[in-house]
Amino acid sequence: MPHVFSPYPAIALLALLLPAGASELPGPADAAPDLAPLPGRLSETGLYEPGSLRLSPAVQAFTPNFALWSDGAAKRRWISLPPGTAIDRSDPAAWQFPPGTRFWKEFSHAGPVETRLIERLADGTWRYASYVWDSTGTEALLAPAYGVLRMPVSGAPGGVYDIPSEEDCRMCHEGGPVPVLGFSAAQLSTVDDTPMPGNETLARDALGYLHANCAHCHNDRGPLSDIDLTLSVADGADRILQTLVDREADTAVQSLRVRVVPGKPGDSQLVARMKSRNPNHQMPPLGTRVTDDVAVALVERWIEQLTAPEGN
Repeated sequence: MPHVFSPYPAIALLALLLPAGASELPGPADAAPDLAPLPGRLSETGLYEPGSLRLSPAVQAFTPNFALWSDGAAKRRWISLPPGTAIDRSDPAAWQFPPGTRFWKEFSHAGPVETRLIERLADGTWRYASYVWDSTGTEALLAPAYGVLRMPVSGAPGGVYDIPSEEDCRMCHEGGPVPVLGFSAAQLSTVDDTPMPGNETLARDALGYLHANCAHCHNDRGPLSDIDLTLSVADGADRILQTLVDREADTAVQSLRVRVVPGKPGDSQLVARMKSRNPNHQMPPLGTRVTDDVAVALVERWIEQLTAPEGN
């Protein structure tokens, strides 16, 4: 596995959004995948036309409303569905994708470094893979399932880049109702009319950031359900504020008393966790070495304009 940065020039990030009502896309010519081994090369996954770096007509580019912070990496994203299939969108919070669905996400620092693939298998499960671009910029090779730590990459923060392990991928992707994080009603539909607490534009941006960066773990499922950061286009977002404000923090982890203190970002555990890069405290816990200062400032502004609920 080459541990070098690819000099291949970065391609302009596509900003094509799927229409809010779209549910069918062209798919690859092959049948839905089964448990066959993962392709060893990115060019074998169906992303490109055979023998070239031209995108296959079977894939569709998309851009989510709210992006996951990845230490400043530029990203491109694509989806393909098997021919004749459609996404079941009956539950806005949990779209269901047919077996054979594939997603790709490319990460770049002045040029492509890694492209990740997730696909749904015939039995309904999902599998995850990372492909690392080689020094020629003409191919990306399958990374080991245990990942690659501190891979030298020019332009990345500190000059290093981490390829996640398969287990890391599962930890983030499989904490919610579906493992697809950036292709959903909240991420692709307009949320301009969704009720928001406080200043609506500011709240939409702040809560959207928390949805994209935190809700894959902090949702209404499992042991973290008391800190639900899901942005729902169906139910509105008021419940997000209710689950954050005035809930007691775990004092063994942080000395701050509450997770969000209306009007006081400096007293809010949420901000402290976003700023920290102590492995025991930082949020998100995986996939980032550098604080997102722009997002911290955004969330601080949102908290500053909040008012405490009546009776508090």
